[in-house]
Amino acid sequence: MRLFTVSCFVLIVSCAVAVPDSARELYEQFKRDYGKVYANEDDQKRFAIFKDNLMRAQKLQLKDQGTARYGVTQFSDLTPEEFAAKYLSRPVDNDQVERVRPTGLKAAPERMDWRAKGAVTAVENQGSCGSCWAFSTAGNVEGQWFIKTGQLVSLSKQQLVDCDRVAEGCNGGWPASSYLEIMYMGGLESQDDYPYVGVEQKCALNKEKLVAKIDDSIVLGPEEEDHAAYLAEHGPLSTLLNAVALQHYRDGVLKPTFDECPDTELNHAVLTVGYDKEGDMPYWIIKNSWGTEWGEKVPDSARELYEQFKRDYGKVYANEDDQKRFAIFKDNLMRAQKLQLKDQGTARYGVTQFSDLTPEEFAAKYLSRPVDNDQVERVRPTGLKAAPERIDWRAKGAVTAVENQGSCGSCWAFSTAGNVEGQWFIKTGQLVSLSKQQLVDCDRVAEGCNGGWPASSYLEIMYMGGLESQDDYPYVGVEQKCALNKEKLVAKIDDSIVLGPEEEDHAAYLAEHGPLSTLLNAVALQHYRDGVLKPTFDECPDTELNHAVLTVGYDKEGDMPYWIIKNSWGTGWGEKGYFRLFRGDCTCGINRMATSAIIKK
Repeated sequence: MRLFTVSCFVLIVSCAVAVPDSARELYEQFKRDYGKVYANEDDQKRFAIFKDNLMRAQKLQLKDQGTARYGVTQFSDLTPEEFAAKYLSRPVDNDQVERVRPTGLKAAPERMDWRAKGAVTAVENQGSCGSCWAFSTAGNVEGQWFIKTGQLVSLSKQQLVDCDRVAEGCNGGWPASSYLEIMYMGGLESQDDYPYVGVEQKCALNKEKLVAKIDDSIVLGPEEEDHAAYLAEHGPLSTLLNAVALQHYRDGVLKPTFDECPDTELNHAVLTVGYDKEGDMPYWIIKNSWGTEWGEKVPDSARELYEQFKRDYGKVYANEDDQKRFAIFKDNLMRAQKLQLKDQGTARYGVTQFSDLTPEEFAAKYLSRPVDNDQVERVRPTGLKAAPERIDWRAKGAVTAVENQGSCGSCWAFSTAGNVEGQWFIKTGQLVSLSKQQLVDCDRVAEGCNGGWPASSYLEIMYMGGLESQDDYPYVGVEQKCALNKEKLVAKIDDSIVLGPEEEDHAAYLAEHGPLSTLLNAVALQHYRDGVLKPTFDECPDTELNHAVLTVGYDKEGDMPYWIIKNSWGTGWGEKGYFRLFRGDCTCGINRMATSAIIKK
C-alpha cells in the first residue's frame, strides 16, 4: 500500500452515493473470486453488507485526494465492526510513551525502498487474528538484523502472539512494548522454528533457537521528515495508523480526508519500508500483513517470470544478489502494471532487459544527466511547407541501423550522430554510420558516459572539423582519451538549430530537413514493450529531460498521432529498437528540446 505523505481512472462524480445496479453481479463475482459460500439466510445478510460496503467505497473514492482506487476487496462481506475485530488491533493511547527526535541524521535522499536492498521478507497473512502488531514488530527486527548481519531471516510472529506478556495475542498489541518483551525473552526464533498458526497458544519459546536479538528501541517524534531520514539511514519502521479505509483499498496513493480517517484512532500496525513520489505527490511505501491478494499485488507468476527473464537475457547472480534482484524485479512488475493502468495510448508495459534494475540504477546506466532546457535560444523556423500526413526517413534510406549504447550514458552521442547521419545523407546521398565514440571521448563540454547535450555537441563537431566513421573510430562504451584523426573525418556540419516547442513545426521541419535529435523524459521506457506511449503527466513529467533519441518520422494509429523514434538500447528493446510516442500534447517533454545540425547546400 502507498499512503500520501491524476487519478488512474476517470471518476464520474455524482452528489449522491448509491448502490450500483450491478451490485448483485459484483457480489456473485466476489464470491467466486474469494471462494465465499454462505447458507441462504446468511447469504442475504452478507449481500446487504456487501452493498453497504460498495457505498462506503464510493464515498471514499469521491473524497480521496490522492490516486487511490477503492472498491471490492476480500473484506467486502464484513461490517466495519467485524473487520476491526478480525484484522485490526486494539486502539492505542499514543500519548503514554516518551518520544525522541533523533539528532545527527543525514538529509533524507529523494527516494528509498528497502525491498530493493534485500531487507524486507515476503508478504504474509495474519488471517483473522488481530496480530498485525506482531508482524509489524518482527518485520522491523528482520530489517535491523539484515542491516547488522547481511542475513534476511523471517522471524517468528507466533512467538510474539504466544509469549508477549503485555500484548493480548490475537486481540492486539503494541510494537513499542513488544521490543521490551523481545529483550526480555532474549530474542526471536525464526519463522521456520516457531511457525505462525494464527491463534494464540501457550508460549513454546526455545531459547536455544533464538536467531535475532535486539539491544534497545526508539519511538520517534511526529515529524515525518525525521521518519524519512531515520528510515533511509536505519531501515524499515514499525508504524501505526488508522486503517479503516484499508478495508476498501485496491491500489494507488491513499489520501483520505480527516473525516474519513482521523489521525488519532490508531488501530493497525504496519511496516513502512520506503518512500517515493508519484508526480508531485510524495508517499510512503508500506508493507501490510493481509496477504498478497490485498492491495497492490505482485503477480502470482512473479517467480516464473523472473526465471524466464534470467534465461531470456542471460542473467546470473550469486544467491544473495539474486534475492535482491528478485525483489527489484517484483517492484518493476508493479511499476509496469501501474503504467499500463494509466497509459492513454496503446503501449504495452512489462518485462524488459532492464527489469532487474532500480530506477536509480537504470537512470545512472542508460539515461543522461538532466538538462536545463531554458538555457538555450530557440528558433521558430519560417517558410516551412505544410507537413505531409506521414513521413518515415527510414524508408528514404536516411537512418542507420539501431545500435546499443550499453551501460554508458551516451544516448546524447547516438542522438547527435544520428541527426548528422541523416543530414549527411540528404546532402550527399551517402548513408554513413558516424562515430559515437569520438563524441564520448572528444566532446569537451559533455561528460562522456555521464551525459551530454546535443545542442552543444554540434558546436563541438564544428570545432573538431567533423565526425569520423564508426568503422574508423568504433564504439566501445567507455570514455577513453580522445583519439581524433582529422584525416579520417567524413561528415562535416556548418551550423545547428534548436526548434521552439511547437510540435507542428517539428513535424514540418522533420519532413523537409530530416530526422531530429530530441530529448524526453524516459523513465517509462524502462518498462516499455511496444505500442504508442501516452503516459500521464504524473508518470512522465515533461520538464525532466533525461534521455536523447532520434525522431525519424511520424504517422497515425487510427485517430492517434505518434512520433517514430529510434533509441540506442539495441534491437532487443521496444519495437526492434524503436518506440512510438503520442504526438501533439508534449508527451514526456518530447517537444522541449528538438535540434538539428545544418549542412549548407
